[in-house]
Amino acid sequence: MKRGLLSLLALLLHSSSDSQWQSVGPFGGYMQALTSDSSGNLYAAGAFGGVFKSTDNGDLWTQTYDDTVIVNVMSLAVDPGGAVFAGLDPGFMRSTDNGSTWQTLSNGLTSRFVLGLLIGADGEIIAGTSGGGVYRSTDNGTTFSQINTGLTSTYITALALNNSGHLIAGTLTAGLFRSTDDGGNWTAIDSGLTQTQILAVGQHPSGEERPGLRSCRENHERRHYHSGRR
Repeated sequence: MKRGLLSLLALLLHSSSDSQWQSVGPFGGYMQALTSDSSGNLYAAGAFGGVFKSTDNGDLWTQTYDDTVIVNVMSLAVDPGGAVFAGLDPGFMRSTDNGSTWQTLSNGLTSRFVLGLLIGADGEIIAGTSGGGVYRSTDNGTTFSQINTGLTSTYITALALNNSGHLIAGTLTAGLFRSTDDGGNWTAIDSGLTQTQILAVGQHPSGEERPGLRSCRENHERRHYHSGRR
């Protein structure tokens, strides 16, 4: 399943002056992940295209790791120190030099797909996987441990961190879950959801979680999203 909000042939950046979208690349397969570091550099990645970096707000992209090694990049995250992490199909990689070189880590992630990555409130790495649930690393990605207590689905499609520092996990079949103790325990928060297949989770400035849902009707797939801060 492709990541809904970023399944594009190229990234589209919004121009406030004319209220339209402009294609600026990178052109290396459809994009599945987008993140930025504290210096404002952008990182983008996708299927069969590797990892790209832009230092000028998306005007120019350079490929930092190509598709001859990375087959399918599913997710990206950058920690406050500038280390870049990539969730793959399969596996997990880390760069400590702004994406110039990458290291493959065999670190306890038993699930094939790493669909979601984020940096937690205390700097830990949180990974959402397909079938393995949620994993946490407290040593910069060298090792991971499962943190699935309370989850009724271990197919994690999206992760978010809300304004209170709580973790939010979207699942393929069981809706949304929240953890208020850094992933130690999870509680369902799907009251009012019309669908339980979550594709994306965003954080609204007001503090509300905004899920992206998928529904199918009369053989036509429809995707519904709330705009929010990722």
